[in-house]
Amino acid sequence: MQGVQVPTLTNLEYRLLLLLYGRLGKICSKYDVVEAVWGEDYIDEVDDARIEKLISRLRQKLEPDPNSPASC
Repeated sequence: MQGVQVPTLTNLEYRLLLLLYGRLGKICSKYDVVEAVWGEDYIDEVDDARIEKLISRLRQKLEPDPNSPASC
């Protein structure tokens, strides 16, 4: 997908992308995601479903086939 323009990312999607790109090949915990995307103050307020939805939205924008994400 080089040279293909992707839809504009929201602020949260962009923060998630920065986190994931900065940790290529590593596992990110729920705490890592919440801290990087929403901030440490939200650690008890963001549930797994909210994180999964954000990841899903980012995949919809970036993956050629979001239902079969490419492995690194």
